[in-house]
Amino acid sequence: MDNTRNKFTHLFISLIIVVCISCDQQAGANSLKVISSDSLYAIRDKDKWGFMDNRGEIIIAPEFDYVESFFIEGCAIVRLDGKYGFIDSSGTIVVQPQYESAHEFIHGLALVRKNGKWGAIDKNGVVVIDFQFDEIDLNTAVEPIRSKIGEKYCFINRLGQILIEPRYEYAGSFSDGLAMVCDTGKFGFINPDGSLKIPHQFDYAHDFSEGLALVRINSQHFYIDSTGKNVISVTADSAGYFSHGVAPVHVNGKWQFIDKTGNPVSDSLYDDIGPYFSEGLIQVVINGKYGYMDTTGHIAVPLQFDRGYEFENGFAVVMRNHLYGYVDATGKIITPDKYEGCLPFNNERALVHSTQGYNYIDEKGAVVINGNFASAFSFSRGLAKVEDEGKMAYINMDGEIVWEEK
Repeated sequence: MDNTRNKFTHLFISLIIVVCISCDQQAGANSLKVISSDSLYAIRDKDKWGFMDNRGEIIIAPEFDYVESFFIEGCAIVRLDGKYGFIDSSGTIVVQPQYESAHEFIHGLALVRKNGKWGAIDKNGVVVIDFQFDEIDLNTAVEPIRSKIGEKYCFINRLGQILIEPRYEYAGSFSDGLAMVCDTGKFGFINPDGSLKIPHQFDYAHDFSEGLALVRINSQHFYIDSTGKNVISVTADSAGYFSHGVAPVHVNGKWQFIDKTGNPVSDSLYDDIGPYFSEGLIQVVINGKYGYMDTTGHIAVPLQFDRGYEFENGFAVVMRNHLYGYVDATGKIITPDKYEGCLPFNNERALVHSTQGYNYIDEKGAVVINGNFASAFSFSRGLAKVEDEGKMAYINMDGEIVWEEK
């Protein structure tokens, strides 16, 4: 699986961190000791990877080329000799490294790739979905599951049985009981049994969200319900899906938000907006200044920043004059804009970067770990990974070293 589980968000444009725990991962083990996989942390020793517990005791000896940094559903992805497999929290290999790529387990199944095709295995390594697909969307528990064979989309169940044959040029996942599909250049919606619910008549369509789907015919945008009825017509250049009861629409170069009656939630027009609501707030921009709007249209954080990012764990990273700090949901500045980079808060700590190096602050903005590290990661489950002089270590919330690479 080619994604890192450490939350190095794209918001973080200035903070340069060497990402050591990526998706081409691995874990190894000789130990038979079984502990909770939530208490295991990936470690490196002489370019081999294993796991320790939260006291720094080696639980799974470093024997693998790379490890996934998190155990998901009791298993971690491992890589050995260029192939991927899985181990359990004792270090026992439960799926031999044999695959070109692998994703974590979701609802008991893991996507794996073999000979360029995707399939899925269970935790015993048994192939449940045969290797014939170019895409499989296992990120949802909703069946049928969107998949792709060659250039055509289809839908399968979790046993790999094809429920809706490959025929669509594009398809969305099922949402609100319907899936958006494209056939011969026109979009419509189908039922889970594959029958056509809303005819292929749209030039463009979104998935359903909160009971409504955005569609377009020629230049006219409107929102339909699950019967295909036009509920809201909007005169807009573009528009977005409903979230938290509101949707963005773009008219004459400006953005505003409407409710499910089609009325604006406020009179404000914005030059730009954020990608989505996070913790009930979304970025809005006027004349290059960022602030935050709530779902009622009220400006919760005044427009005053040169850049603003999504809220996470009660705080958002903001930037002024090319320096970064934090703001809370009331608009209170937690730290002045003085850092070269910041990461979101996690475990009541946030990683900040200055010319001295990487350090950690608390939710009041006070520096609580002044290590001036060469490289560092956010806290996760009470520990944070740091590096100095090419050596990896873990520290606790007090900044004490729990484990360090020899």
